[in-house]
This record gives sequence, C-alpha cells and structure tokens, in this order.
Amino acid sequence: MLVLSLPWFYEYNYKVRKDFMKNSSINIIEIARLANVHPSTVSRALNGSTLVKEETRLKIQKIAQQYDYIPDAVAQSLNQGKTSVIGIVVPDISSSFYSRITDSIEQIMVHHGYNFIMGASRFDAETELRTIRTMISRRVDALIVCAPTSSETICYLENIVKRIPIIICDTIRSSPLLDCVYVDNHQGIQSAVQYLKDKGIHEIGCIADNTSMRRMEVFTDVLRECGLPVIEEYLYSGEYSGEDTGVPCGYNGLYALSQRGSLPPALFVSRDYIAVGVMRAAIELGLEIPSQLSLIGYDDLTISRYMYKKLTTIHQPVESIGKHVAEILLGRLNGSAKNQAIANIRLDSKLIVRETT
Repeated sequence: MLVLSLPWFYEYNYKVRKDFMKNSSINIIEIARLANVHPSTVSRALNGSTLVKEETRLKIQKIAQQYDYIPDAVAQSLNQGKTSVIGIVVPDISSSFYSRITDSIEQIMVHHGYNFIMGASRFDAETELRTIRTMISRRVDALIVCAPTSSETICYLENIVKRIPIIICDTIRSSPLLDCVYVDNHQGIQSAVQYLKDKGIHEIGCIADNTSMRRMEVFTDVLRECGLPVIEEYLYSGEYSGEDTGVPCGYNGLYALSQRGSLPPALFVSRDYIAVGVMRAAIELGLEIPSQLSLIGYDDLTISRYMYKKLTTIHQPVESIGKHVAEILLGRLNGSAKNQAIANIRLDSKLIVRETT
C-alpha cells in the first residue's frame, strides 16, 4: 500500500494544476518563443503554408501538440474571413423528420470541414427571425432555413443573401433570390386520393395540426380535382407543440369526428404521428382498420413501419433533400456556383401502400 502524506499530495496537486493551466492557455506567441521563431511563422506553419521550411514546420507542430494548443476560432475567422460554421434553423429540433434532413446534410458537409449550429423557430415568426439574426451575428458561413414561417422571414433572407449563401427547404414559400429544395406535396397527396378512389372510396376525411394545414389545403384541392366531395364534417385541425403531440391530435381528432355523426370510410392525416393517435382511438371506438377505416399518413417516418398495422403513407425523400442542399451549399461556398442561376429543386413524394388501406 502506498501512503502519501497530505502536504506532499497538496504540493503535487498544485503543481499538476499549475502545469495544466499553463499548457491549456498557450498561444501563438508562446509557441514562437519556444521555437525561437516569429509568431507569423507559427501562424503560417499551423495553417499549412508552403513558405515555412519543413524542419521548422515539424518543430512548431511538435510544440503545439506537446502543449495541446487549441487555435482561437474567432481569431481565425477574422483572419480568414470565414468560420467554417453553417447555421440551420428548423421548426422543431425534436422532430425526427428535420433531424433526418440535418443529419443527411451534415454527413456530406463535415467531410469538407464544416460544423453546424442549430436553432428552432417553434413555428413562430418572431422566434425564427431572432434565431436567424443570432446566427448571422455569429458569422456563420451559410444559412439553411427549413419551413420558413412567414413572408417577413423570406424578405429578411432576401436582404442578406448577398452576404452569405442561404437555402430554404421543405417550404411552400418561393423566392427568386433564394436557393430552394422542396417536395411536391400535391403529387403525393394526389396519388393517395386517386388510390382510394380506385378502391371505390369517394368520401375521405382529413386530420391535420396547425403547422401542417397546407397539406389539408392541398388535400381539399385534390378532392375537387378528382371529382370527389369536400365534406367539412370530415375535416379536423388540432394544435401542435412538439412532434409527439401529433398523437393526441389524431386521437382527439378521430373522437371529434365520431361525435359529429358518421365517420368517413377513409382518412388522410397530415403527419405519421397523427396516425398513431388515430389508430389508438380506432381501437377504443371498435373500428377495424382498414375494413371500416382506411388510413393514410404523410412523411414515411420510421415509426410508420412499426405500428400494430404498418401505415400506408406518403414518402418524402429526406436523404435527397439533404443531398441537394449540401451540393448547392458547397457550390456556393467554394465559388464554383457563385454566379449560377438560383436553384429551385422540386422532389417527388410517393405513396407507400402498406396494411392500413
């Protein structure tokens, strides 16, 4: 057994902490002193300049590694005119849909040396603008805004797009000045309605939350295009305060529709999580899916394949959204697409038929 006297231990602990603080705060000037070179030589060596002799570069790198030198990101950004940081604004950070988009973008961009900061708009225009302004003040190199909530946001982005590349995605709002990647809601919803019509179902209801009302609007337009009636008693909208709240929205929605009289033989719901609540309520109401109630969701989230009956849903090409956003960004950032026309990329959604129809 090793026994240490307390005075010796405190003296040793003090020395370790002192050395750690010394090492952790080392800067370019101190590295230059240890290497017996000018600070500018250290800066060039650490930034990979070919103007520094190989022997000197290796010496400087060894000292920097020995003292665990961490570059000052702010100083580097001021010196180089960039931060290698990209800002992403999404409506809801907890949303698996937006996290999948972000992940697909990040998988590509990190290989090119970029990092990310993320903020949530919470579907609120004021919060969205404040988040965007904060990211601009932090000198992000580019900005991605998913599902911008208002025309004011679009106008603000148009005013600053000359300063940094900006891309909007998953949006119904367009701009002649902003690169955009979006999915055609109409195409997917039309295929869903036509599928039900071909099965002999002519009365179709809809449940949506207040953040996806645009999909309900497209749904009612498609009904008219297909010669089917728009029955107000079969339409229900609920509140949104997070992804999981889609479950009670669907649950409450089906109960609300049941209290209005007869239920429609089929329902389109604007998000897959809403379908979870609908299926729970259907069990309690004694409704058999799909023989008494056909059900179609939207997004094709992972959960749609693991419900007690696999959900028929409209697939959004999330990975393709991220890939196109990343490709556009890289082109704008490296200058290869600097003077190219504004990108407006429309991606198709498609119906995935499973067990609920």
